Amino acid sequence: MTGYVHVPEVNLWAPYYYEDNVLTIYEKNSFDADSTSIQTTPKIELKSDWPYIVGNISNKGGLIVFFVDRIPFKENFFPNQPHSIFIGSSSIVNVLYYLLLEGTETLFDNTYYYCEELNHFFSTNYGIDQTFNIGDTNFNSMVAIKKVEQSKKEFKFVFRGVDISASFFVGYIHHTQSKTPIDLKSGLRLSFPETNDINFIVSLSNVVKDFFMFICYRSNIVFEDIEIHQKIKSHLKPDRMHSIKNYLHESKSDNVKKEIPKNISKTIPYSFVEDHLSSLFNFIADNKLYTEHIPISKRNGFTIGRMILMTAAFEWNANKFLDVEPISKNRSAVVKDVLDELTNGYPEKMGYNRKKRENLDFIVSTIKDMQISLSVKVKYALEKYKIVIYPFAEALYTLNNHAFDFDVVKKDMSSRIEYHRNAFAHGNIEKEVYSEIILDLLILQWLTYCVVLDQCGYNQKDIITIVDKIFDRHLYLDDYFRKNGLIDLQESATSVE
Repeated sequence: MTGYVHVPEVNLWAPYYYEDNVLTIYEKNSFDADSTSIQTTPKIELKSDWPYIVGNISNKGGLIVFFVDRIPFKENFFPNQPHSIFIGSSSIVNVLYYLLLEGTETLFDNTYYYCEELNHFFSTNYGIDQTFNIGDTNFNSMVAIKKVEQSKKEFKFVFRGVDISASFFVGYIHHTQSKTPIDLKSGLRLSFPETNDINFIVSLSNVVKDFFMFICYRSNIVFEDIEIHQKIKSHLKPDRMHSIKNYLHESKSDNVKKEIPKNISKTIPYSFVEDHLSSLFNFIADNKLYTEHIPISKRNGFTIGRMILMTAAFEWNANKFLDVEPISKNRSAVVKDVLDELTNGYPEKMGYNRKKRENLDFIVSTIKDMQISLSVKVKYALEKYKIVIYPFAEALYTLNNHAFDFDVVKKDMSSRIEYHRNAFAHGNIEKEVYSEIILDLLILQWLTYCVVLDQCGYNQKDIITIVDKIFDRHLYLDDYFRKNGLIDLQESATSVE
């Protein structure tokens, strides 16, 4: 991509070349380029934590705004201006995002998102009416395309104190000369008060991405360029407003390898999470969802690094949302006595200076953390979510020819996970690795989802169904639901007992 960018320091335009997230800006007259078509100085007002450079694109209308890691023009970029400058002189900056603008207005109120996963999550079938004529011996049927408004499923959530109105929908593109005249496409629209804050829009988009990372359990979610809409007055009818599209592109998405179609097609359907969708988005918008442990692709296996992140994800949720009690009341009493002794006047009595007080604070913090270990948290969560985890754990152990007893698994799994986490985190990689640790990690990732989904209001049956679909367990659950009284469960419990 080529064009010119505006250099406000000297009120000149310089040619640029953009490729692979890198913007190369050349000094004026470095190329024999036609600058007669360059626009007047653009007046773009955007709120952004990143510096930005405004330019145009060769042979295209509108403007492009590059959000970059630094502004190079302050480094005496045009020392010989306005005279000719040495050919080949240039400056290179990294591009984080770029925004394609139709005009100079920068107050936005809607964003639209499209990706392959969306077509499977919110099925394009929501956008059609199909009628079968049973009495017709030729088996004729009629398919009608719904209006976008008729396909919408709406919900709301709050982001940074701002009310966001959201809706999934199915749109379509009409091709006049094609074997496929109608192309259906699912999308997500977010509406909010007008803003020129690009950081707000990018962060809001990250909420959407985190949602799809969560329901797909992989991070290689690639959106098409995000549509950012704004309302402007119509030239033909000044009393009316119409919407124009601008496009925001994340540079690093160019380097993300998409998931294989087979795995994308397994995306969990909208109906599975519909009941508490607002709560789930609020959970993510409030920055309560830990995502660092989520693999890039379904094809990624377990590594030592990922194991440590998985235990961190579980502890993050356990510490915030589970009322884990110490496993031993005697130990708890002793810890309380020791902490009382160390914190109530002990530093003053011993005459500790600032350095010794810092060391004492570290020791007190360590003792507090020792009171409820990782193994205790895992054991507590397994018991709390036993009815959810049981069918998956039983099937997993049976598949791998292991005897299954939930109480034994609970005791051994919690100990093994703590043992391996501590060994690997402290560099003791030569310690023995138990073969069952892979089974433990599989159960741990399901357990982490139990905590999150429970916090968002999903009941036991919901959680079992969602976990089964997201992690491709393919269990026949009807008998299990009947046995545990879940088959007709209607209430939306806020906790799983």
